[in-house]
Amino acid sequence: MIITPYYPTTFIRYPSNPDRMKKITLLLSLVILLHTHSFAQHIREQDIVYSRCIVREINLRYAANTAVFGKGCTIPVILLDALKTGAQAYSHEHPGKQISYEEVQEKLWFRSDDSCTAFYAAEELYVLELTEKFIFDKNTSEFRFIPLSLTVFIPAEISSKGVLEPLAVFPFAECTRIFRNDPRAYAAVTKIGQPRMNFNEQFVLRSYVSKIVKIGNEDDLYFDQRYTDPYKAFMAMKEEENALQEMVYEAYHPK
Repeated sequence: MIITPYYPTTFIRYPSNPDRMKKITLLLSLVILLHTHSFAQHIREQDIVYSRCIVREINLRYAANTAVFGKGCTIPVILLDALKTGAQAYSHEHPGKQISYEEVQEKLWFRSDDSCTAFYAAEELYVLELTEKFIFDKNTSEFRFIPLSLTVFIPAEISSKGVLEPLAVFPFAECTRIFRNDPRAYAAVTKIGQPRMNFNEQFVLRSYVSKIVKIGNEDDLYFDQRYTDPYKAFMAMKEEENALQEMVYEAYHPK
């Protein structure tokens, strides 16, 4: 099980004062630096006293993400190539059901306007979702997140259904194995200035830019499913994200 410290992508929206904001930023930065060494440690279920599911949408075409993961949507290319050679992936519609490379290829085929059959290239699949658990480990008295899976999507603008369409779900442990064995899974730019860092370590260091689309339990709805109004969905997401960050801050900085 791959375990990494919790490191939010954004900070408190309405800080009580600038000094508090600086403290939160500094504290959460220190949390990741101090606890990165323990990301491979196993956590026992009986030691988890708090758990929430967080789903982050990662757009690989964002400039900040191309700097980390490279251009050409390298991650989906690597994952689908690995699936072709025997890697494990699962159906999004039927959790627990393993999906084959041939089944994924069937989803990628479509009929174009001139009635010719074509397929989406892996380089066009620029939307990922990272599912993780945010927990408190009573044994170490630390907040952590546990990456669970990466889901590859067919973007809405090229999907025959006209919506964001899940293609395949890769367990994060499988992604770690794939990245570490693929020479393409290395970034040229890193947060800490170290060259040639593996994609797995980039996820550990939270080097990517993402948008939280769900906070709750595994079977809870996404924010845009709970609220049809995009503004209400965004505000609900920010409120729940800020509540989590305040909880982390208060835990490490008691009054």
